Amino acid sequence: MTITEGDYEQYQETVDGFHSQQVPDSCLPTALKNILDEFAERAGESGLEFSLRQLNNICDYNKGMASTAEFVPERLEDKVGDNGYTAKVAINLDMSELSSIIDGDSSSYPIVELDPSYFDTIDEWDPRPGVDGRNWPHIIVPFKVNTDSVLYHDPFDEMMVRSSYVDNPKCEISIAEFYDLWSGQAQSRWTMWVQEKPQTTLDQIAAGDSSE
Repeated sequence: MTITEGDYEQYQETVDGFHSQQVPDSCLPTALKNILDEFAERAGESGLEFSLRQLNNICDYNKGMASTAEFVPERLEDKVGDNGYTAKVAINLDMSELSSIIDGDSSSYPIVELDPSYFDTIDEWDPRPGVDGRNWPHIIVPFKVNTDSVLYHDPFDEMMVRSSYVDNPKCEISIAEFYDLWSGQAQSRWTMWVQEKPQTTLDQIAAGDSSE
């Protein structure tokens, strides 16, 4: 399986509507908004749409201090649960499981946490510690996985371009590099997404009643 020209075209069409973070430490609420907006449009569900201000609150974002992911799934669940969706988080997924989430019709794109050394993989970019995101784990949106590489969107892209050092922000990374930043280093990183809740059938309801 390879990343095809069609994959690149779909990627570009999708990320054209994505937001870029406006400050160095806001990758989590920005990436979260992007996957929720895209899923809301694809699912025709306005209940998945949130303002960036709302997501900043959900993520405990404080400018200069980044965000806290710990309570995000629970808080998102409170917001989307009544609309038939659930927020999921997992640690130690493998590449096959990640690919299944990406390709699933009933789920959003995932967001993944990468080690801060991610920024060291970007040519011509020399981030300032504590200023350009280097001190915090970084959040990206994986878009497609193949046997050699991962196609992804980085909400930091426009900040790199504005720095005048990076003309074309990186959107593809080797499987080996990605896995090392995501799950291969000492601290395993999380993956988060939203998906439809399983539908309860009449047979399941009847089976539940009969077991009481």
